[in-house]
Amino acid sequence: MIKKIANRLFNEFNPNASSEEKKWINVFNEIEHRIDVLFESLVSWYTVNIFFQHLRVQNISENYVLYPLRHKAFIYESYMFIELNNLLDIKGDSSITGFVNHFYKDVSDKGKEFISIFQTNIDLNKLKNHFDLFMEWREKNSIEINHFKYMRDKNYSHVDHNFEYDNKVSFEYLIQAIVFLSDYTSILANIMKMMKIRIMDGEPVAIQKEVFLTTSIDVIRIRFKQEINALSKIYNFEKKSKENMVLNCWDSIEETLKNVKLIKLMTDNNNKN
Repeated sequence: MIKKIANRLFNEFNPNASSEEKKWINVFNEIEHRIDVLFESLVSWYTVNIFFQHLRVQNISENYVLYPLRHKAFIYESYMFIELNNLLDIKGDSSITGFVNHFYKDVSDKGKEFISIFQTNIDLNKLKNHFDLFMEWREKNSIEINHFKYMRDKNYSHVDHNFEYDNKVSFEYLIQAIVFLSDYTSILANIMKMMKIRIMDGEPVAIQKEVFLTTSIDVIRIRFKQEINALSKIYNFEKKSKENMVLNCWDSIEETLKNVKLIKLMTDNNNKN
């Protein structure tokens, strides 16, 4: 959808844009959109898992009414690992890794190609440093990133009779990794002075700059609690039991977030403070 509308805008405002220019601008907009969806999948997947943990304590987790929620949890998990693999695929033209790898050498040497596609007044030193940060993060997290592919293959392909579950990634790690990717692309868009395209009511809406470029623990906490509240309203539990369930889930969220170490990425706003 974003690619289709972006191409329409290109044809209206820059009919002479080359296919290569269209490609990389579309790739970046798609990456941002996909990471936004990935974050929401994380919220849904994590909270459903916490919800079921506490349902088991009350011995009602096997109720047939809850089967659809179990299936949704599997869908969320499958999507997360598929998309994490796609976004970090070193061979993928539409991955954040492919984007950084394609432009890294150019940006390190006057950025002629990058500037011709994006903006002329980009701080290339800042951009190169931001590219370096991603490459360092990817190398440091290579074992976990390989595990994303392992889980993608397990969830996406046919039954693997040799599959052995190996929990190399925890709730905490997935939160840290997905928030890093979200914040990284937000700051990258800011460095590039890139206009974002979002679809609202079927029409493209451009957002040039966000107020917050990085995600705080408080924002994550609020999203998790909102999702737990929404889940608790779906099923007909006794009122007191439901209140206890929500509070217990909130306690579990706090325990998880105590162990989450978000990577603090530098922004212009950080430098001003």
